Amino acid sequence: MSDLPVLIPLSKSSTSAPRPRLAKAEPLPLLPNFVAGPENRLAAFTCQSDLSILQRGNPILLVGPSGSGKSAIARKLFEREASLLKGRGSRGIIEPAIDFARRYADAVDSDSIADFRNNFLQHPILLIEDVHLMAGKFAAQNELAARIGQRIDLDLPTILTCRRLPTEIEGIRSALASRLLPGLTIPIQLPRSEARRQIIAQYAGLREISLTEEQIGQLDNHLPADAAASRLCSAVQQLALVAMDANSDVIANDDIHDVAASFAAQQEPPIAKIARTVARRFKLKTSDLKSSSRRQQVVRARSMAMFLGRQLTRQSLQAIGQFFGGRDHSTVIHAIRSAEQLIVSDPALARVADDVSEQLKAG
Repeated sequence: MSDLPVLIPLSKSSTSAPRPRLAKAEPLPLLPNFVAGPENRLAAFTCQSDLSILQRGNPILLVGPSGSGKSAIARKLFEREASLLKGRGSRGIIEPAIDFARRYADAVDSDSIADFRNNFLQHPILLIEDVHLMAGKFAAQNELAARIGQRIDLDLPTILTCRRLPTEIEGIRSALASRLLPGLTIPIQLPRSEARRQIIAQYAGLREISLTEEQIGQLDNHLPADAAASRLCSAVQQLALVAMDANSDVIANDDIHDVAASFAAQQEPPIAKIARTVARRFKLKTSDLKSSSRRQQVVRARSMAMFLGRQLTRQSLQAIGQFFGGRDHSTVIHAIRSAEQLIVSDPALARVADDVSEQLKAG
């Protein structure tokens, strides 16, 4: 199979399916196509297939980091399935997982649980988005697991999205994970290599600015390796503003360098935010991380925060140490190395590091 990116046309409208009252409107896609490089070959193959979800694996679970495009692919599959089910009444329903949990709680409180449950059997297709946001909501998880089980028994197609595999998310119980994984799991990855360059080229065309192949490569090389498609488009948008200010559709190489440098600086989370996010995850206060406490929980959290501060920012060791209670650079180096060793040896801590890192990158 060719390594050239595959273009998956995206819908500009979400009107093909009713959404619950609590659901917020989704933003329109930045691009008319999802650009699927080799890293997303399975997603491309599945979207291009004419087979029903029931023939590929029910439910379908799309797993990928924030900004990877899993919701766009899920909606594409939703629309494809709807086209195969013409004549079966209502086309389906799209519901964020967090709204499912809220509506379930409301149904329990109002003694209308039977109506709530019947609603999820009336629609031929169901799409539940962002299952990871149900972490810790155990009653709602059990309810969703039961509804998915019913839909499987009745041959009703179900699609779900999640930031990580449910078995890797703290607070997701095995009852729900065991319902999600036996179908077809499709990993959705952030764009790489040729896919990134095609995204830049596509968006530059939409913004009516002229970029040479060399300039596209230059911009790609200067942007973070884990940039989502939306971030790539944001960098091109900054170039478009530069061109507008210069009253020209031609971009100079110096402009690309300046925009890329500015873009990188904008993506860095402040050390204070890193510390606050890590402390919250470890059920601590930011002041605990700055203190002289040697409690194991505090030491682990402090080391994790210093590690992420070094990974996600360009702050010096001295600046990181200064924030965490005026520690010197050698103490910071020791903390970072300790965190690295713990991440390698402790899968649970590695998941915490990934989750916090993803949360911070997503803003």
